Amino acid sequence: MTKAKLVLKILSWIVLLTTVLMTLILSVFIISRLVNKNNYSKVFGYSLFEVTSNSMYPYLEQGDLILVKERNKEEYLPEMVVTYQPTIGDTPITHKIIERNGDIITTKGINEETNKDNDEPFNVNQIIGEVVCVYEGYGKLEKFINNPIGIAIIFVGGLLIFEVIKFFERKLIKQKNSN
Repeated sequence: MTKAKLVLKILSWIVLLTTVLMTLILSVFIISRLVNKNNYSKVFGYSLFEVTSNSMYPYLEQGDLILVKERNKEEYLPEMVVTYQPTIGDTPITHKIIERNGDIITTKGINEETNKDNDEPFNVNQIIGEVVCVYEGYGKLEKFINNPIGIAIIFVGGLLIFEVIKFFERKLIKQKNSN
């Protein structure tokens, strides 16, 4: 097997495994959401949320996707950005911890234009987790994916990637047979 053919074979396996892995991860989150029937799903201590306001701008913007990791309640300290379930309302809130007194947490959004006051203090048990990763611009991607043209472009793009790999494999086989 030539070096180029080996590289193409490895590349095609990487693309395939990445696609399968991402499909499995998203499937687990979707199934968890359907089974739990709550506002969020938790898989292996992680939850995904879409940011719905600019209260944490410039750290988080409306439309960003955040990955939230569950921690032990003793680990939540001031300056951490956490997502919590408020006492009133269904929508989880993501803000920075300003103060902690025992099990009582006070948070606040960092956008001074929209958040003049601290949030109502709440119990540490209401925290879903700490924000560990931010996927900026997810809202734009979501709009693109939900658009029929976006779906077609993604489908055709995926087919093109596989066809380009196959084209180079065939070319290498022809080259090898002609030698």
